[in-house]
Formats: sequence, structure tokens, C-alpha cells
Amino acid sequence: MQSQISEISPVLVEVSVEVPWLDVEKAIEGSYVQLGKTARVKGFRPGKVPRTVLKQLYGPRVKQDVVSSLVENGLGRAVQKHELAVVNVPPLETLPELKQGEALSFKAKVEIRPKIENVDIDGLALTRAKVAVSDSEVQDVIERLRQQNAELVVPDPMRPSQEGDVLTCDYKVSIEGTDRPDLSATDRAIDLGGSLLPELKTGLLGKLPGDKAQVSVTFPTEQGGEFAGKTGAFDLEIKEIKAKVLPELDDEFAKDVEYASLEELKQKTRDRLEASAKEKSESELRDQVIEQLLAKNPLDLPPSLVNQQHQALLQEYMRMVRMTGQQPNFGDDLFARTKEDAERRVRAALLLGAVARIKSIKVEGADLDKRLGEMAERTGKHVAKVRAELQGEQREQLESQILEEKLLEYLLGQATITESVT
Repeated sequence: MQSQISEISPVLVEVSVEVPWLDVEKAIEGSYVQLGKTARVKGFRPGKVPRTVLKQLYGPRVKQDVVSSLVENGLGRAVQKHELAVVNVPPLETLPELKQGEALSFKAKVEIRPKIENVDIDGLALTRAKVAVSDSEVQDVIERLRQQNAELVVPDPMRPSQEGDVLTCDYKVSIEGTDRPDLSATDRAIDLGGSLLPELKTGLLGKLPGDKAQVSVTFPTEQGGEFAGKTGAFDLEIKEIKAKVLPELDDEFAKDVEYASLEELKQKTRDRLEASAKEKSESELRDQVIEQLLAKNPLDLPPSLVNQQHQALLQEYMRMVRMTGQQPNFGDDLFARTKEDAERRVRAALLLGAVARIKSIKVEGADLDKRLGEMAERTGKHVAKVRAELQGEQREQLESQILEEKLLEYLLGQATITESVT
């Protein structure tokens, strides 16, 4: 078998293959021998059907099967011979014609990973965000905790509803003038201190039990979803008003929420906020290094890899939509954003893979043992059980995660990092 390749683009090559007639003839003969063992033809015993009869009955099918097999094997051998990093092999539009005594020739376009001989990582300049937590941020978290632990009581004497009250309401909803019974509710609690549409909150302030309210709203476009940018109307009846009585901010409150003292509550809250801020800062640093890596190393991308990643992102979006109960919004903006994100992820994966190859960065046994130990400690399981449970695709995903972390750690070590002053 002879083969040669010609580059169409950095991610697409044309493979030309020629299978000698002797190999074609051998494949045809083998196909008829196998067929003769299994064919059932009326008037002949199994295995005794003459070749001429087999050719009359099965000739076209044999030719098609032989050609398909030779094309598949020929492409496979050509890919191996030329060491092609194949991403996708589109099927041939038409199979080559089999002619008596002639070699079988065909051409196929093969999508490949781009060859990356070098990755430019010189001059990476990053800025690490300052990790600082203010007293007001700590107070805000503790205040939300007080809100969550507030006691709801009916005002005595009764008064009009005010900021922070919780109202029990019945309501009906229409969207763009169309009634939506599926959105109606009975005895629904509405927190006037929570996140409400401004028009709805304004319409419910100053009301008494038994009052009714008609409120028109415009749903914000930035939140997306089925109602983005649309107008709606709420027809509400206020049935009950309860005020929030917040617990005193003292040691007793801290103990109620499982802290030894108010001072410990404040300190642990600050510790959590600082840990979260640090993680956010490090995440932003990793994003910066990836963005600069992409900017320094333009790259042609295999369309199939981008399409696969794009479909995965859309499926992830659908899972999120189902979990939140929203309606999917497949507008042009969504497809454009997810396609751009898919291209970014594929480009980053190819470049990181090249860095790993060029710099000989890989996952060692010690790296995996360390991560398994951490997982065992976190789950309370014996490390041998964690190792036994982590097999196949899950193990591959963990190793990929560890490798990515090692690559990012290496890149950060090559970068100049400036601490933000703000």
C-alpha cells in the first residue's frame, strides 16, 4: 500500500492511498471464502455453493464490503505511517470504484490537531488582586444571618406593610396581556426585604391585610430567561402581614448559630470571606495567564473539536435551565457566546497540552497519591476504597485536573506577578 499526504491547512490534510491489485484480489478472495461458509442458497448444501452462484447473488455486496474495508484499513495504516494526530475523519462522499486488475485509489480529508512546536510564554505579566475584607462586609454577612433567624410576628396593633415585612398573598399573573395560570399562587410568602422587582415591591408597601393591588412590571433583560424584556401584570390580594423580629447580636445569638461566642462568629466569618477572596484572586490570576497565553499564541482550531465543545456547553446550559426551572433562550447571542467560549477552551487545551509535552510536565504517581489522600480525608473513607472507586473515566478526569493544575502552577512560576494596591 502506498500513501502520501498534502496539507490543506494546519488542521486539515488530504490523504491519498493506493491499494495494489494483489491486495484487493486477496481481500475479495477472503470475502468469498468467508461467505461460502455461511451462505444459505436453495439447492446447495452449506459450504458447497459454487463461486459463480455466489458472485451472481452477492457480487455487488461483496464489492461494497471489500471496498469499505480496504478504505478503512488503508486510511488507518496511512494515519499510522504519517503519524497524524487525527481529530476526525469525515466519511467519503462516494466509495471508490473497484475495477478488475487495477489498484484501488482514493483520497480522504482528515482533520488533525495542529502541530505546536513552541509555545511563547515569555513576558507573562499578571496582577494579583489584593485580598482584603472590610468590617462592613463581615457585618453584612452576620446581618443576613440575623435575617435568616428572625422571628415572624403579626404586628400589634396592625399597621401598613413596610420594608422588611413578609406578606402572605394570593395573586394572578399575565404576561404581555396573556393570562398565565401556571404562574398564579395561593398563600405565597413575599419578603419585602428580599430581592423583588422594584415595581412589585413599591406596589406592596403600605398595604393592609385585605387590600388588593394591581402592579405592572417590566422584567429585566440582563437576567435572560423566558420573560426577559417583557411586561407583566400582577393582581394581588394581601392576606397577612408579619414583621421580622431580629435576634439580638450577642453571644446567645452566636450560640444559636453554633458558635462559642459573638467574637468567634465574627472571626470565623472574616476567615471564610478572606478564604473566598483569596480563591477568587487566584482564580482571576489563572484566567489572566490563560488569556495572555492565548493572545501570544494564535492557533488554527480543528472544527470538530470546537463543535464538540460547543455542544457540551449547550448541554450544560440546558441542564442548568432544567435545574432552575427556567425556559431556555436559544437566541443568536447565546450561540455566539457559547461558540466563542468553546473556541477559547479548545485553544487553551491545545496550548496547555503542548506546554506539557514540551516541558515534560505530567502526572506522577505521587501527585495522584496525594490527591487521593486528600479525597479520603475529606470523605472519611479509607484511601484504598477511594482508589478502588475511582476508575475509568472518573480517574482520567482527576488526572486531567491534576495536570491542568500543574501546568498553571508552572506558567504562574514563569510570570511576573504584581500585587494590586487597591
